[in-house]
Amino acid sequence: MSMKLGISPVLVVAVFAALFQGCASSGTKIDPAAVSQIERGVTTKAQLVAALGNPISASMLGNGRELLVWSYAQTRVKGRTFIPVVGAFAGGADTKMETLQVILDSDKVVEDYLWNNSQIETKTGL
Repeated sequence: MSMKLGISPVLVVAVFAALFQGCASSGTKIDPAAVSQIERGVTTKAQLVAALGNPISASMLGNGRELLVWSYAQTRVKGRTFIPVVGAFAGGADTKMETLQVILDSDKVVEDYLWNNSQIETKTGL
């Protein structure tokens, strides 16, 4: 006597969709607590690097000033994107982006900074 497992095709698709959820990131996550400790006219470049790691870019501005940028992005593809047919209409991805831009004066002390933390949803479909 043979036994059949009563596994629903919908359940199988749901499990595979969950398993194939994709994720990619770039940069180094920025600690909001470290950002909250930045003080204009007080925090130095050395303190920033110690707290946040090396910036992804450094640019020289006029008058000996410097622009440092830290950036992090993480994208998670929604599992339903991988479901045949359904994914074309209900799929997509969620992206979290963090950027910290710091302007240092000629003495390598924070003159000003801009912290941006945003979330973007990308949808697929017709």
